[in-house]
Amino acid sequence: GASYRESLTLFSQIGDKWGIVSCIEGVAAAAFREEDGEYAVRLLGAAAKTRERLKSTVRALEPREHESLLEESKRKLGEAEYNRLFAEGRDLALEAAVSQALAKGQRARSDTGQRSIHPADEKVDHLRG
Repeated sequence: GASYRESLTLFSQIGDKWGIVSCIEGVAAAAFREEDGEYAVRLLGAAAKTRERLKSTVRALEPREHESLLEESKRKLGEAEYNRLFAEGRDLALEAAVSQALAKGQRARSDTGQRSIHPADEKVDHLRG
């Protein structure tokens, strides 16, 4: 997920929407593997809407993995919940989807001392000591 987030930052800075969409999908796949299926499906919905606007399909090497992720998400969440979350993602502006994808891997720093906004970050913090 971290390398996708780094690439997402760079693609966002240069305005490369194809790169942005690919990275959002990569972040979604990583989130799904970390058992955060709801978040993943929202990102996939946002990416799908942008791909439609760009008249772009999933890259030639990715379609099977992408389709598998969609089917597994439907199976785990149930079709109704999957459809609801996917629709929520489609309603997101691309900038909001980018912000969500980047925020999930970053620590929240605040005056209250909040350290992590995602359970996976706490695991990494523990390993770092």
